[in-house]
Amino acid sequence: DINKGFVKRHEHGTPWVTVKMAASLDGRTAMASGESQWITTPAARQDVQRLRATCCAIITGIGTQLMDDPSLTVRITNSDVGVEDPLRQPLRVVVDSQLQMSPEARMFSQPGDTLVATLDDAAQREKASALSAAGAEVIFLPALGEHIDLQALLVELAGRGCNKVLVEAGAGLAGAFIAEGLLDELVCYWAPKLFGNEARPMFNLPIQTIDAHLALSIQDIRRIAEDIRVTLRPDKDY
Repeated sequence: DINKGFVKRHEHGTPWVTVKMAASLDGRTAMASGESQWITTPAARQDVQRLRATCCAIITGIGTQLMDDPSLTVRITNSDVGVEDPLRQPLRVVVDSQLQMSPEARMFSQPGDTLVATLDDAAQREKASALSAAGAEVIFLPALGEHIDLQALLVELAGRGCNKVLVEAGAGLAGAFIAEGLLDELVCYWAPKLFGNEARPMFNLPIQTIDAHLALSIQDIRRIAEDIRVTLRPDKDY
């Protein structure tokens, strides 16, 4: 039961976790080939920039990095959001268990810092030097099953002063944050499009029965150009 995983982590000092997804009306985030640009309108993508600007770190997975080679930067200015101080670039975090990331990745030529989280074993330590030379900071974390312990990653980020992180990832990593009870808020941008049943889902989640579903409470709904943004939080009282 996924609901049983939602213990109040913030008593232990971990950051607030927002998972952001852009999806078609039938809940698909990419075609079966992985093609996903662009699902939503420019106005919705500009709104995502404002969301990024409120966060200390942006977390993505190696699958998204290899497919899209994203910059994961804030591409608006302080005047766009009506504040006086210059906007900071959030720390970019790539969850990469096997260190598949290329030293030529676009992130390394962008302003701000990039952190690559990998498993703490001899094989990954041997491969880390190339990414370090490209400008990444590589950290080694324990495993949870076959993957990186995401709770340990959040503790690491809290130790760096991060109090709010944004997860922009594919179905695997986004689903893992939810399945492990690490979600505080879900922000979905829904486009009025249908991608069909062969397209990729929003989350990979180990839910087998209706009784084991995750209940969510709607916090906000608003229209952004042709898209709808819905903000939800896990219903702890369900």
